[in-house]
Amino acid sequence: MAKYLLVLLAVTLVAGDLYLHNPRGSNNRLDERNRNRANNNRLFDSQNNNKGGYNQNDMEYYSGSVLQVEWTNQHSCGNDNNQCELVFQYMCEAGSTGAGLRDGQVTNAITVDMPDAVKYGRHETVAYYEACSIRSRNLGLFLADQNLNGDTARFTRQNTNGQMSGFECPEERDYYPYWHPTPWRDAAILTNDISRCNYYQAESQNVIGKGHCQGEKPEDESDPDRVTDGRYYNNEGACTGNGFAWAVDGAWEIDAPDCRLSPWSRDNHLGNGVNGYANTYDWVMPEVDEIQTCVFRMRYNISTDDYDGWNTFADMNDDLSPIQNNPTLDLGGGINLKLALNTDQYGRTFQDRSSTFIIKPRPSDISDSDTIYNLNVKGQRGNIVQNYPSVEYDFCPSFLTVSTADYIHRQVTGSNTTPAGAGQGRESTDRSNFVELASPGRNYPRPHKDVTHIGQDPTTEEGFAMLKYWATLNQNDNEQDDAAPYQDFGVLRYDKTGAYHYMSSRTNNFTNRSQKGVVNVVDSSGVVEGLITASIVIGAVAGVAVPAAAVGWGVAKPDSLPGRALGSVRNALPGGGSGGAPAGYGVQ
Repeated sequence: MAKYLLVLLAVTLVAGDLYLHNPRGSNNRLDERNRNRANNNRLFDSQNNNKGGYNQNDMEYYSGSVLQVEWTNQHSCGNDNNQCELVFQYMCEAGSTGAGLRDGQVTNAITVDMPDAVKYGRHETVAYYEACSIRSRNLGLFLADQNLNGDTARFTRQNTNGQMSGFECPEERDYYPYWHPTPWRDAAILTNDISRCNYYQAESQNVIGKGHCQGEKPEDESDPDRVTDGRYYNNEGACTGNGFAWAVDGAWEIDAPDCRLSPWSRDNHLGNGVNGYANTYDWVMPEVDEIQTCVFRMRYNISTDDYDGWNTFADMNDDLSPIQNNPTLDLGGGINLKLALNTDQYGRTFQDRSSTFIIKPRPSDISDSDTIYNLNVKGQRGNIVQNYPSVEYDFCPSFLTVSTADYIHRQVTGSNTTPAGAGQGRESTDRSNFVELASPGRNYPRPHKDVTHIGQDPTTEEGFAMLKYWATLNQNDNEQDDAAPYQDFGVLRYDKTGAYHYMSSRTNNFTNRSQKGVVNVVDSSGVVEGLITASIVIGAVAGVAVPAAAVGWGVAKPDSLPGRALGSVRNALPGGGSGGAPAGYGVQ
């Protein structure tokens, strides 16, 4: 009997949440004008509240550029109250037609009988979901006292009814690393127990093939229970022993995912990390030689010490379970306490995914060895109360340190159907622009002749045109209402050092909301030794070259925030909590 070590993601005791802010997490939204999403099962099972998330938006990143991933998770990470894993993944497909990987046009969920209808959003394929629906679930997993309503991989302790959420496979969603092929490539795992990193990296599909059973047999009237579809079997022994073929889908043949200490965050708080800013991770995006359509996925788990999650399996299910639903405990001395405890949440995964985005080849005059930093905008219209658990507008990153050898790609996005709320300009519209400030404490912009952040002389025809576009989006309306939400300001490299302060005049509203940022530029020849960090470049797609490493500057002027090294976690707090996430052996 073969045993497979499986890591079960997530546990929490209340309706918890994970929200991506850059790239913007959808929380299953499309274009709703309401604060609550219309369909919590449209593309994936988030386990988040209905409120939160950002409408569909457009973004186009350059090959191998650095994207600051920003998120909030509600129930803490990196402290002694729990164990936590944060898993970053992505999937891509060639082209930008929207025929396969797509956001969709309606809030209804896709169906197995109409998988190619472009009006429905789609991430995973129908073939992937059908295989999940036929394949036997892993019978070695700890289920506590939960009763599953089916025996295929659609049914898990967290999804006892086998609820369909797009073409996602519930078993794969709830467990990592998964033991069958998936369309997801691993970018990074952040854990409070880095002793598990070797395991996570060795079992990633980035570096190891994953097997599945295949083949068909004719039906036999004399044996109505005969298995005729090899996809039913979930392990090689049962597959080949019953006359089917076991196939191994090769690894993605890219670097193992980055694995490092998870950043600290507090309990019951969708807010900032230890230094007062949201937790972030700098992801070096895949290198591509043709346009790719991609989607980014993040999963979040917190785990409990109430049982040994790494060594508790199916033989402890039902009455032998160390945890029970809403138990009343006799503490002795006549003291009885009832606990609020749901065992289907002692094995719970939270998730958010971005809208689809484009990764495209670099401009011909920018080499693969040059570093491109993405400078974007997070948040949406509305004040902090209206938006929560989403956020108000801000630049992302709002503090960026680069060298004179680096490039910055500025682009902003948003929606024309954002829920109504406080803000400037036409109701329900998101707009952002770049206007230079003399200092961060000011809210009046510099006169156009004094502007330096465009990297050109503003008194020349070309320089003035660039300044005007950055400030007005080429609109006569001073609040840019008629501009598109998505704007690409191009790639810029500064040849002069200094601090460049700026704001978005459309959204900055002193005492109501601040949308300001700063770029600190240092001379590439004056890099402080020890602050240059070599980082694994995570990610690639079929036919796409992936370098072994990339080098970025982690440099700051004395009066600025430290620069973020590529692949770095901001707000990581050494000495975080320890302990294992729940695990199970798949015994067949």
